[in-house]
Amino acid sequence: MSPKLLLSLLALASMLLTSGCATTGGSFKDGWFTRTITFDGPAGKTSQQLRYRTATAPAGWGTGEAPPGDFAYYNARLGATVYADSSCGKKYDDSPLTVLSNHLTMGFQDVRIEEETTLTLGGRDGLERISSAALDGVPIGLASTVIKKGPCVFDLVLIAPPTAFEQSLRDYRDFRDGFDAEYDR
Repeated sequence: MSPKLLLSLLALASMLLTSGCATTGGSFKDGWFTRTITFDGPAGKTSQQLRYRTATAPAGWGTGEAPPGDFAYYNARLGATVYADSSCGKKYDDSPLTVLSNHLTMGFQDVRIEEETTLTLGGRDGLERISSAALDGVPIGLASTVIKKGPCVFDLVLIAPPTAFEQSLRDYRDFRDGFDAEYDR
């Protein structure tokens, strides 16, 4: 498979994974992705400042495009992408982590869950799934972690070709293990 085709498929996969679940706005400040969340409640509109982070991307990973997610990293040598996204306020879904994780594989074919693990990140339970799948007939490996903390659901996702999946997964887990989220009211 040509690198150009793989990049196109990964970009398409990123759009499929994040469509309808993303929020916009925000920027990095002191290593934290920061944005304002607005809520409609009985007392009217209220706002909170969300800050969340992951570990710094390992060597070889550069900033990637994340629309409409919050931020992403790409490794050209591995042909892999990791991204993070938050769904807060009106977009918050209080479904079980398994249901939220299922949403991350919509648009893929032949999805097979290879491994499922419950873990703790940022003081909250999270669910990690390792899956194999296909996108337009091209095999890919997926790792996803879903965490609910405060008024947000956080998705951390890895998309990589099968030949680079194990190396990408080690880097992804380093990225994931640095997750934390804070809110100012």
